[in-house]
Amino acid sequence: MKAFWIIVVLVVLIGAGWYYVSTQNARNELTPLTGSVTPPPPEALEDSNKVKVQMTASGFNPSEVRIKPGQTVEFINTDSADHWPASGVHPTHQLCQGFDARGPVTPGSTSSFPFTSPRECPMHDHLNPTLKGKVIVEP
Repeated sequence: MKAFWIIVVLVVLIGAGWYYVSTQNARNELTPLTGSVTPPPPEALEDSNKVKVQMTASGFNPSEVRIKPGQTVEFINTDSADHWPASGVHPTHQLCQGFDARGPVTPGSTSSFPFTSPRECPMHDHLNPTLKGKVIVEP
């Protein structure tokens, strides 16, 4: 009977250890690192033909931009995780044809899209569809 209880205690300890290690690994994968990429200063975000939008762990900054036809929106990944700017609706990106980075934008990298005609384009992060915003191309 004593051997039975020793086996039960060992199984519980091994199971608890496995659970602890697996949850720590999951937390490390899901918790974005912060502070590893420095966002550009606000004055660097000004350009007459380009409007720059930062992609961060909390979303697009700014989340809504108003531009004129012919201007380009440049998405800058200032996070430590990949982002993927794209037109709504997730996952098809059909509302503003062509507005899709077509893949992840790595930390420190950019993706640009020229908007040529007046329209409203809802956008989202394809890798995290809860992060949303809008590009409004005014006539």
